[in-house]
Amino acid sequence: MVYRTLVGEKKALVFPVMCYGYLTIDYDREIADRDTPDDTADDIPYGIFGHDDSFTIATILTPYDVNGSGYWVENANNPAGNAGITTSKKTMPSQQLKSYTVGGTTIAGSAASANTNLQSHNYLSSWTTNERKDHEMMIFYNTNVQLSLINTTSLVADGVITNQPAEYKVRLTVVADSVSDSLTSDAVILSDSQYISVAGTVNTSEGYDTNDPLVKYELVATVTGGSGTTVQTGAADESATFVLGESLYIRSGQTFTKVGTVTTSAGNIDGTEFTIVYEAGKSFSDITGQALFREGKREATYLVSPFHVAATFDVVSGEMIIYLDGQSIATKIHSQAPIASFSFTREDCYIGAKVTTTDTDTDTNPDMDDTDNRKQFMGELHEFAISDGLWNSFITLDTLIPQYRTTLLYYRFEEVDL
Repeated sequence: MVYRTLVGEKKALVFPVMCYGYLTIDYDREIADRDTPDDTADDIPYGIFGHDDSFTIATILTPYDVNGSGYWVENANNPAGNAGITTSKKTMPSQQLKSYTVGGTTIAGSAASANTNLQSHNYLSSWTTNERKDHEMMIFYNTNVQLSLINTTSLVADGVITNQPAEYKVRLTVVADSVSDSLTSDAVILSDSQYISVAGTVNTSEGYDTNDPLVKYELVATVTGGSGTTVQTGAADESATFVLGESLYIRSGQTFTKVGTVTTSAGNIDGTEFTIVYEAGKSFSDITGQALFREGKREATYLVSPFHVAATFDVVSGEMIIYLDGQSIATKIHSQAPIASFSFTREDCYIGAKVTTTDTDTDTNPDMDDTDNRKQFMGELHEFAISDGLWNSFITLDTLIPQYRTTLLYYRFEEVDL
């Protein structure tokens, strides 16, 4: 049995949502220039800058939610500031779906026009380019080695996410023999779609009994009319507001069956009428007079959880492996295996963003004008390390505990307030 004693409150290096932050591992400060200025070929680098062998990159982190909890308003008089969570450093402010009034100006009821006025839209213009849905958060960046998290979210009509916190894959990218190849895991850092029922007995609004108090579906409204793909429900209220792109279900006993997806444009889904695309084999007759359910509220429970993320690259075989909490979750062989040439690029490395020198204002503001291209990390970093050789097992998942003989780079960002 392993005993752990934890005292005080742990701190971490925090990258809040919508930040522009990163750490620089400065090549020039670490490696003295030799003979030829501005030419690194004749330098004698050490540590990470001189490494050309197998390596393990590892971190303990807590990601933040780059999607935000989707929100829809009930009338045309809600300011953008009331859309979703706007005060949390851990959750991106939500996108707006319906029309609202701000500063005496009416903003039209579509994701494109409504979101233009939101701060989060200016940060990631997700309704046009879907940047928020597949945003890559760079943990470590070197031209030849990168470790990142990739948001993976199903796209919905008009670019709106509702009730879907971000979920993340892990990606390792290695450039060997001048060819870049990436290994990407399945989505492994997930939201939780279950929530506690307010009523423990079988009931029309949830449908789970006291033996299973975690509810996965919630009642929206009952179909009262319509035909074909047009569906009419009861009076418009918050519980009967449908969301563009959301899945709808009907219930038989304790079994919920998906019947279709809401597809009406944003201005017409206020709870009285909308259109639907049916699942294969389903039609209007399946929902006539039926109560319609949506999936239960999702929570980004990972916001309070540290994750041990590691990845290895074998310079001999070209094997790439990604680990999450000590378990292998993805593996492949680099496309150029057997590898003839690999090394970390002799350049500044970055933690928390991809920073390049492609912009004209590189001296004062490197690659700061495009958040998506910068691949900004948003979350907490507790520890980060790069080591010589391959790790295939981990003594503990609570700390990286570097073995200094093989350590190329190690940062402990946590402090404990005793």
